[in-house]
Amino acid sequence: MEEHGQPPKLDYRTPEAPSRNVFKWNVAAGVLLSIVTVGVAVPVVLIASYDETTHTRQWVAWVILLALAGAIGVVGWLGSRSLRWRGMGRGILIGLGVAVLLEGVCFLTLMD
Repeated sequence: MEEHGQPPKLDYRTPEAPSRNVFKWNVAAGVLLSIVTVGVAVPVVLIASYDETTHTRQWVAWVILLALAGAIGVVGWLGSRSLRWRGMGRGILIGLGVAVLLEGVCFLTLMD
């Protein structure tokens, strides 16, 4: 029986929940990993697939690069949803965005 004036006790979990701290080195490592991966992959794939006589193999290079960017994005998204890898996942997503912007600037300067 409930006593009058006393609310029922609620059975919540203990305050020993996992920490949600994001370490700065983890974010920095993710940023550097993404920038280096995209920065190395784009020139290597484009140079390896370039053919002066025909440009038929360039679409293969773009498919490879889009697949690589998509894979990095999925890894970053999955990492940012995990408590343990949250910092690394966020860093990978930030680094992917910065790397794509840097590659775009490089291509714009080469076209002039």
